[in-house]
Amino acid sequence: MHPAIDPRFADDFLTYWGMLSFLIGSTGRTLGADFDRRRMDGLSRGLRGRLPRA
Repeated sequence: MHPAIDPRFADDFLTYWGMLSFLIGSTGRTLGADFDRRRMDGLSRGLRGRLPRA
């Protein structure tokens, strides 16, 4: 049995989570003055790097 999802799901998933990681990294100071995006984990930095640039 194959899941009933579109083949583009994986790319869309990575783009979505990449966008969220980018937004947190860019606006994290609004969450607290001690937020430092350099301390984001490797997964978050990797997802952020996958976000397409306009």
